[in-house]
Amino acid sequence: MARRASRLLRGALAVLAVGCWCSALALLVALAAYGREVAKEQRQLDLQATREPIPPRFASVEGMELGSPLRGARPWLPLSQMGSLLPLTVVGAEDSRFFLHGGIDPVGVLRAAIANLRHDGPREGGSTLTQQLAKQQVGSERTIARKLRELVVARRAEHTLSKAAILEAYLNRVYLGAGATGAPAAAEIYFCKQPSQLTLAEAATLAAIIPAPSRFAPTDHATAALERRNRLLRRLQELGFASATEVTAALAEPLALCDHAAPWGDGGLLQVARASAAQGAGGDLVLSHSAARQQQALAALQTGVTALAVRQRGATIGIVAPGRGAEFDSRARQQPGGLHFARLEVDASGKRTWRGADDSNPIEEALPNAPAGTAVALDSTGQLFAPPTAEGAVLVLDRATAVPLAQVGSVSPKTEAFDRTRQACRQPGSTFKPLVFELAMESGLTPASLLSDGPAAFELGADEVWSPRNADGQFGGAVTLWKALAASRNLPFVALGRQLGLPRIARQAARFGIASPMAAVESLPLGGSCLTPAELAGVYGAFARGGLLLPPPSPRSALWLPLEQRIRDVAAGTSATPVGEPVAIFQTASALREVVEAGTAHAIATARIAAAGKTGTSSLYDAWFAGFTTDEVAVVWVGSDKNDRPLGQGERGGTVALPIWLASVRGDATPERLLPPEPPGLLHVSIDPWSGQTSDDGRSMPFRAGTEPRRLRESEAGRLLDGIRSIERDF
Repeated sequence: MARRASRLLRGALAVLAVGCWCSALALLVALAAYGREVAKEQRQLDLQATREPIPPRFASVEGMELGSPLRGARPWLPLSQMGSLLPLTVVGAEDSRFFLHGGIDPVGVLRAAIANLRHDGPREGGSTLTQQLAKQQVGSERTIARKLRELVVARRAEHTLSKAAILEAYLNRVYLGAGATGAPAAAEIYFCKQPSQLTLAEAATLAAIIPAPSRFAPTDHATAALERRNRLLRRLQELGFASATEVTAALAEPLALCDHAAPWGDGGLLQVARASAAQGAGGDLVLSHSAARQQQALAALQTGVTALAVRQRGATIGIVAPGRGAEFDSRARQQPGGLHFARLEVDASGKRTWRGADDSNPIEEALPNAPAGTAVALDSTGQLFAPPTAEGAVLVLDRATAVPLAQVGSVSPKTEAFDRTRQACRQPGSTFKPLVFELAMESGLTPASLLSDGPAAFELGADEVWSPRNADGQFGGAVTLWKALAASRNLPFVALGRQLGLPRIARQAARFGIASPMAAVESLPLGGSCLTPAELAGVYGAFARGGLLLPPPSPRSALWLPLEQRIRDVAAGTSATPVGEPVAIFQTASALREVVEAGTAHAIATARIAAAGKTGTSSLYDAWFAGFTTDEVAVVWVGSDKNDRPLGQGERGGTVALPIWLASVRGDATPERLLPPEPPGLLHVSIDPWSGQTSDDGRSMPFRAGTEPRRLRESEAGRLLDGIRSIERDF
């Protein structure tokens, strides 16, 4: 037995000797490799290399900062301005022997190894703060050569830089989650404070994030962040960095993050700001857009699109079991159109969750076989049906300056980068007709000029004939140009297009700032070529300003100026281009007011707001309203991006886009302020809108002096009326 024990002992000693020999050999190899890296690695720790460029700051016209919030770095903050608590807690958390070692800490490595073995997995790191800073410079690949370079740079840094300089660089450079690079950014994002203002608990919260920001950022993982903060606080007491009294008070402090929520939300303004920056505006941007107006326009668009879905809702695809839909009742009433929305998500384990519903079970019970991605709308009765599919855009401009006040490019702007106000080229339908009307006025026609409202057919090619029709499918025989615009009659404008010349109409569009190419085809007077909502807003702005076309202004780097000064600065430098002819412009603006008072937009007349504008509907897929108030110009489009989802039976610009426009704009009810200044040489005459002749109970129309209709004798009027009626009978 003794001999056996002796043999085992000798074997163990032999193994130990071999192990020691191998360890010594490995140490010699490592030292040799380290020596070679020392000879090759000439870099010093460059503190300038750790400084990130400061990202631009974005703000609305009210001064509301846009973003998440202000992600990224901050101006470099000296250590002397950070107070004592944050540097102390970071040292305690990451490198408690920071002021004792020379850049590499063998004691710290051994302690971390023991702690990791004790907890059966990674628990602590052995890298010093200096090494972590050096790692940012030499790279992070997992190779021995990279690690040796890191050690070399760290050792040299300790010989050439003070501990204060190294710690300052580390605190300004460390990533702390939520887009915060550096302690100054993290203190502002999480606590709305400067680093020197942090409490011990808040400083510990930030320091506790460092090992794994994706797991310990308090915005996303409050429970884990709180547990790690408390563990760090106790560690600070063990190290003697904080007293028992201080730690006890800090442990009792709740995790209270600051609230960056704006009173209105940004309504998609952050995307607008980023697009402006990408277009070369650069620097800090203050948008002319109002966050409140942006949210107003977005809510109007979402409500309008949802109302469209309610009117055109298809068959019910499911019903929540009786008694299970009551919980959605109050929430549904708060949503646009009285609906609640949910979308099915299925994770890797197969778990099904209806996002948007506090309780997935009622919907899951109704739709157990729905595939991932299914979206539903739920009303307060428990009925489930397909949610709205239409898209839309709202653009609101200041009338005097063309400064954008609201720019909503999507029903869901926070998840949709495509800005339909400036990027979607859609057929404008009848909103294009005022351009043709203005050209007709310049060409010698008058508001009382009669046009044919009869059938027409045009050969477009082999065996292809286009037969335009009015929206109501009826023919009027003859109608004044004034009435044709107000009632949105198509056939008179087709005839007018042939009379004026289609190439002239295409040039007219370009003259009014429409850069999208216009095809000189028979449907052009009816809005048969596409343009963007922004281009159309420019046209209606020119009508509102008496023929002055303004280019859209660019954002300026003028953060924090008073609101009035910002508006002036944003508009500064814009050069107005006179377009059209003053009398023809005023006649067109007056005709647009007639659309509201007695035409397809008469719903505005009950809204107690002075307005002028035009409805538009193109094929089955586009609904428009463009117009102006006493103070603003606005355009609304709703439709199908891919022309694959018709708006629905009976839906037109007046039913779909007009309510959204009304809910998006502001102005007063003073009609005297609505139209541009009246040019000299005009007469206002009461005209029958059908016959084009003077009438005491007709509509007031503006005429160039000398072009107004003369009052007919009774016999002449009777013969004219009989002729019009005979034409109507023929159709």
